[in-house]
Amino acid sequence: MLRTANGWIHSVQDLIAQFECGHRVNLNQAASHGLITKPKIEDPNLELLRELGQLFEQRRLSQLEQSRKVIKLSQPNHSPSGYEEAWQETKLAMQQEAEVIYQGTLYDGKFVGIVDFLLLRRGSSGEIERDENGKAIYEPVDSKSARREKVSAVIQVGAYANLLQRLGWPKAKQVHLWLAGDADWSGDAGKAMAVASEVEGQLQEQLA
Repeated sequence: MLRTANGWIHSVQDLIAQFECGHRVNLNQAASHGLITKPKIEDPNLELLRELGQLFEQRRLSQLEQSRKVIKLSQPNHSPSGYEEAWQETKLAMQQEAEVIYQGTLYDGKFVGIVDFLLLRRGSSGEIERDENGKAIYEPVDSKSARREKVSAVIQVGAYANLLQRLGWPKAKQVHLWLAGDADWSGDAGKAMAVASEVEGQLQEQLA
């Protein structure tokens, strides 16, 4: 989370922290206020997991680049202006109907999410699927080095889908997790979005 003159900017990671342990949210808020200092935890196992996750993500990216056009975006500066600039870049790529957007930023002024992949949805005949206004549908994907989907990961992609809709994009039909061993998971976006919205409401209540 990020404290600004106009209030708090929450991230999808704050949502996961709320789901897994609400106390972590309070600690993060206290650290943002400068009341406490976040401890630096040096855990070789956690570092190894991060490295494996990054390697897996890069492998899936390389596979995509062999068959589809991928627009790769940069990580934003962690500030309101940085998030807004990154969102505008992501929006432009979506308006251009890029096949795949890597590291897209979704930001509505209060909530931010950085999505591993945004996929342009296509029908069984290869046509781009659109809403009633002709706007192309995008669906969020998160890559995980785990071999099975976890509820927290489903909430994460559901939160990305909620952000897409709040930003004026068509509602996703599915959300996706790309898992180790290529055991990928796809699920109904509406269900994932509903759970993510419930956790977001809990987060807002806790921080009120």
